[in-house]
Parts: sequence; C-alpha cells; structure tokens
Amino acid sequence: MRLNHGYRYLEISLFFGFLAAMPIAYFFTHSDNLLTVNLNSVSSKCDAQLQNSFGFKFAHSKVRSLPERFRNLYFGLLKAVFGTKEIVPRSKFCLGEVIWTFPRGISKVYTLRRFSKDSKTYVTSMTDDIRTTFKEILLEAKWMGNKTKTEALRKLATLNFIVGYPDHGFSQQEINERYSQFVMTTDHFYNNREIALRNIAIKNLQKVKELTDETELPARRAIDVSATYVWDRSQIAIYAGILQPPYFSETFPDYIKYGAIGSVIGHEITHAFDDMGGQYDENGDLRDWWQPEDWATFKERRQCIIDQYGNYFFKAAGKYLNGINTQGENVADSGGLKTTFRAYKKLVKRKGIDKLLPGLNLTHDQLFFLGYAQLWCSKLTKERAVLQVNSWRHSPGRFRIMGPLQNSPDFAKAYSCPAGSPMNPEKKCNVW
Repeated sequence: MRLNHGYRYLEISLFFGFLAAMPIAYFFTHSDNLLTVNLNSVSSKCDAQLQNSFGFKFAHSKVRSLPERFRNLYFGLLKAVFGTKEIVPRSKFCLGEVIWTFPRGISKVYTLRRFSKDSKTYVTSMTDDIRTTFKEILLEAKWMGNKTKTEALRKLATLNFIVGYPDHGFSQQEINERYSQFVMTTDHFYNNREIALRNIAIKNLQKVKELTDETELPARRAIDVSATYVWDRSQIAIYAGILQPPYFSETFPDYIKYGAIGSVIGHEITHAFDDMGGQYDENGDLRDWWQPEDWATFKERRQCIIDQYGNYFFKAAGKYLNGINTQGENVADSGGLKTTFRAYKKLVKRKGIDKLLPGLNLTHDQLFFLGYAQLWCSKLTKERAVLQVNSWRHSPGRFRIMGPLQNSPDFAKAYSCPAGSPMNPEKKCNVW
C-alpha cells in the first residue's frame, strides 16, 4: 500500500523516511484494515488524550534505562497491575540489553568459546546423513503420487541448513563493520541505549529495499537454545546454543549424539513436510504443490496422530491433551525419531559402534532411545502444566517421549516390548 493513503492525520512517509534515511513510498502490512482502525482511532482523540497516551508510551519504553528512583516507581506500577514480585537484577537486565543490541557480536564471542569447528563439521555431516535418510523415506512413501513426490524431493534437496552460526558475515572484520555506527561511551547507559535503538531501527528499515539475507539466523543470534525450520526461507537453523549438553557434545558417543540432537534435526526436517511447512515450496513461497488426493491421504494419516495424543491424560494438569493444537509438533517428533534412528544404523555400518556406557546394562540401540528420551525430562507446576495443555503447540515432555516411542517398531524391538503392551501397541501412527 502507498504510505499516507487514507491517513490525513499522520505523515507516515515522513516518519519512516526519517528513520530509514531514505524515501520510502510503499510498505506491506498483514492487515490494512487494522492499521486504518488504529490510525483513525488516534486521529479522533483530543490533544490532551494524545499527549497523555504518547507520553506514557514514551516513558514506559525508557524507564528501565533511567536511574533507580524511576525504576522503583515503575516497579510499583508493575506490582499493582500485574502482581510482579521482584525487580529484575540490574546485571541480568544489562546482559539482556547487550545480547539484544549486539546479537551477532555476542554470538561470535559465544561460539569461539563454546562451539568448536570440529563440532560444526560433525553436526553438518549429521544433517547430511539425516537428510539423505529422509529422502529414502520419501521415496518409499507408497501413499504419495509421483508428482507430489517429485516436488517433495526437490524441496528436501534445496533445504538450507545453518549449523551453529552462519558462514557469511561472521568474521571479526564483518562484525566490526556491522557495528561501526554504534559509537558509545562508558559512562552514560541511557544515551548508549538510544544510540543502539536508533541504529537498529535504521538497519531494519533499510532492509525494505534489500533482498532477504538467507545466511542470517532467523533469531539473529547463535546463543539461543533452539532449532527451527523457517517456512518462507526453506531454511533450518541449528543454533550453537542447543549444540551443548545434554543435546550434544563432542565427547558423547554416536548413539547419544544421534538420539539427542539428531532427533531434533530430524524433527525440523519433518516440519518442512507437515501441515504448515508442507504449504511452502523449495523457494519458501506459499504454493500448493500437493496433488489433492495426496494431501487428503496426508490428512488421514495425520488424524491418527491427533487421535493418539488426544487420548493422553496429563495427570499434572488434570486434563486430556489437545491433539489438534499439537499435531504439527507430534508429527515432527515421530517422523524425526524414525528418520534419525535409521540414519544412525547406517552410520554404524560405515564406521562401527562406539563403546557402551559403563554401569548401564543397555545395548547401543537402547541407549540411542535413552538419549532421545532424556531431552524431554521435566517437572512442571500444575499452573504451568495447565497452561501448556491449553495453549502450547508442543506436547508436555512426558508425551514427547511416549508418543514417538509407542509409534516406533525400532524402539519395541530394542527393548523387547511384548506385542500389545503399552509401549508396543498394535496400532501405530506413521505419517512419515
């Protein structure tokens, strides 16, 4: 839409043009109607109301950067309105500000100390193994027609992986150039924060006329304990923050590495072919590349997962899980585990097996599944458990273990679970 179109009260183009230091004629919004309502609401208020509203918004955005007496007043407001019990320690707040302001710089320092090049090489090789194995699973999918399968294979082949940190823009010189405009002092935190906010806003607005940087981490920083599939980039990022124990360590044996972080990688690959990721093509464009009959079959297979998890009763929350809200993650859990176990077995054929862990009377395959299960061990308060069941898209940890393992013939074989027993039910759900 064209800036200022229909908005007589605010000079939007002047505002954005000033921030971006360039003329901007158009911008995109998810909801033009919502923007219209908000701006018209502003224009209908009297000057006193606007001054109070803008004044409060301004003070609210700045108060945490001000001296202690102002922060104490703000804490009184938070305590009265939200029941906040304590002020965030200043050291923790300042650390958060540094991380938010210099995400790539902090990521550089972190990866130098906590994520070696050998680890990056190993995990990159692991992603190749798991991608290759998922290709085999796609080729074996008898329920999927050739046209849809060809599209799926093309998408799988073009998935872009970032392991730990991006290869581009991460040298010390590039990072120095990135922050060259952040001229700061050692004695004025408020001014430093204002300089940072302005520079970040300008850099973000200048991206309007730039192509998407496919090498940029989705969350901007490598320290996050996370892995993610980004639909519109056809990209999977495995952050350095998650490539730490208990998910990963160079010293872990292969069966733990594959069972733990390997299953996370398999999970993210499967997301590219679930109910949401499957709507995007190899270029990250929203496009229907499924044949109608294949999409219908996919939904039938997915329904098995929905029903399975909907029948789980979570005692800590006192209620059943919502199989619909969590189905995308549940499909990815089962598909990722299946793919990664197969990739691990192929690895063993190539290089042999690692030594068993001392003190445990468990086989290599059993330890693989133990490595997977330990990721999701958790203890929740009842309030947290209820919140997770009501609104989260991930199932509680207990069921992220139970569900995929109940669906896994490999697990049943490894642990010699009798047919028809709780962990080896006759009916198993298998989307991928």
